[in-house]
Amino acid sequence: LFCPQTETVGSSMSTSRVGQATKQLVKCPFMRQMNMKKIDVSTLPMFAANYSEHCPFLNVVNEQGDFNAEDAHPSIEHLFKEKNFSCPRPDCCMYKGESQCDHDTKPGFFDELDVEDDADDDDMPALQAVTPQTHNQPQLEAEYDSVIMNPHYQTANGVIADIEPQPVHNNALPLSSSPQHYGSFCNGYSVPPKYQSATPPKVRAELELKLDALREAGNYREFIDIERHNGEFPKATRHSHIETDQEYDKVNQVNQAAPHHITDDVTVWCNNDYLNMGQHPKVVESMISAIQNSGCGAGGTRNISGTTHYITELESSLADLHDKEAALVFSSGFVANEAALSTLPKLLNNCHIISDDLNHASMIAGVRNSRLPKHIWKHNDLNDLERILKSIDDKHGPDTNKLIAFESVYSMDGDIAPIKEINDLAEKYGAITYIDEVHAVGMYGHKGGGVAQRNGESDRITLISGTLGKAFGVFGGYIAGPSHMIDAIRSYAAGFIFTTAIPPSVSAAANTSVNYLKSAQYLRDKQQDQVLKLKNKLHDAGLPVIWSNSHIIPLMIGDARKCKIASDILLDKFKIYVQPINYPTVPKGTERFRLTPSPLHNDEMIHYLVEALLNVWDELELDKKIPDIYDDPNKGPFVDEVDPQIPIFSRFDV
Repeated sequence: LFCPQTETVGSSMSTSRVGQATKQLVKCPFMRQMNMKKIDVSTLPMFAANYSEHCPFLNVVNEQGDFNAEDAHPSIEHLFKEKNFSCPRPDCCMYKGESQCDHDTKPGFFDELDVEDDADDDDMPALQAVTPQTHNQPQLEAEYDSVIMNPHYQTANGVIADIEPQPVHNNALPLSSSPQHYGSFCNGYSVPPKYQSATPPKVRAELELKLDALREAGNYREFIDIERHNGEFPKATRHSHIETDQEYDKVNQVNQAAPHHITDDVTVWCNNDYLNMGQHPKVVESMISAIQNSGCGAGGTRNISGTTHYITELESSLADLHDKEAALVFSSGFVANEAALSTLPKLLNNCHIISDDLNHASMIAGVRNSRLPKHIWKHNDLNDLERILKSIDDKHGPDTNKLIAFESVYSMDGDIAPIKEINDLAEKYGAITYIDEVHAVGMYGHKGGGVAQRNGESDRITLISGTLGKAFGVFGGYIAGPSHMIDAIRSYAAGFIFTTAIPPSVSAAANTSVNYLKSAQYLRDKQQDQVLKLKNKLHDAGLPVIWSNSHIIPLMIGDARKCKIASDILLDKFKIYVQPINYPTVPKGTERFRLTPSPLHNDEMIHYLVEALLNVWDELELDKKIPDIYDDPNKGPFVDEVDPQIPIFSRFDV
């Protein structure tokens, strides 16, 4: 084993020295590798017993079972001379300082310090040099040099990376003759994993086949690196890399250059920060103020020191937003749905869950994890819903517990559930209702409480789930409802109990956003004005737009590959970012763009978007008809037809 130098040659490094103030302290490069700066010598044996695997010096201490704390005083020299201890690497920087680097020599760990060297540490007495006792020193030096001189040995800012395994100690485990990969500082790179990235080849091959299938079908998803700028919404900076052509580099007999980092200013048309509250000055100010006041993290789970005053205020505001008795905040909307739907029904005797066919994946996960009888009803089909409710009562009795789970705004088609009629059926058959309003809160209702509030139906809904990461522009999820139900979920849901609470800054910013939108009707009205303008522009241009019942505008393409190519052209040529939506988010053959106009997408942006889309449609010869396979849920007996001349109303007016 050896102690690798933790800095590259020529770099500056603080000198490790031993001093005696109230206690003796040891500063060691081994500790620095573990992000530790010092250790009390009196507790060295206990520390060594727990961490000797990380440090060969401590391993020596650990092997000396008769070491006593008193033996460490009055000086560290006693530890080395009398106990015959030695560091495995006497010629490293911790012994010799930086004399290898330049003529301006700095003292090492056990170099003698003169008065000038020690002038800035009055409480540190001068130390005498100690001659370390090591064995097989030439062999150790040769092995150490073999690693340092290895062409694959690379360091960046003092962090060792990509080191081929080399034998570095005569006591190291024998190395296999099969190919080996990397290793660890903690074991001196002498016991590398058998497989690359500790992954058996069979596992890697199977996963690559799955990924190749996605690429072949055009469903492989790529992240677009976007940097939003405060105050410039919906503008953003796109970060990307262009790789140098390898063949060109060979012709010119130069090494392949690193990818070029480029940036572009783009307009984002697929953002879920629907009202730009994520950049509202009051929201930003609240987050900064909370950080300055309470720091960054919550410090624990809600049950163990993580219930900050900010989060209790937020839950109070959310309960008021929905006119409910209580609310509970989760780390995300997904977690809120999964935790609530997997927990509450299990607390009820023989509960049956009736779930809409197009419910979000988080709701499906919650229903599945409840492990209770479940029934899937056809999307927004009231006749099918009543059929299921009646069959449950006929088979199990009318007193059987039932929960109807559905969404208000469905995010991929933009259609809205018949909430009143669902509530009518729930009351008729004695069921509780659970509505997901994540794509509605902030944008509908006189306080921004969602579509149920807009329709005057929120008091008939049992439980409401929402998100703080869309129209409210921050992060997190929540549920609101009767206090006894919220308390039961709080007390039993693993997704709530066993996770760290959201930070105070997030709670503060979300609370400001929620309260601001309670009276910001002008933002809701402006959003719907721009939504109507874009729908009409797309329709007039002959593009296959869906006349949704909400602010979400699907633009149909019907082919996964062409959808991805169209998105790339918009981004590269027109600097417009629209994410392609494909399977499994939507059924195959119904691939689409999902446009989300905000109050800040002005008329000029709308005009430019439509012109760019027409250019792409012509270039790729895309069909301007809505695919025959697409069954538009915005049409039918249970939904209201959209009037193309009137913006969708966002509040309930008596």
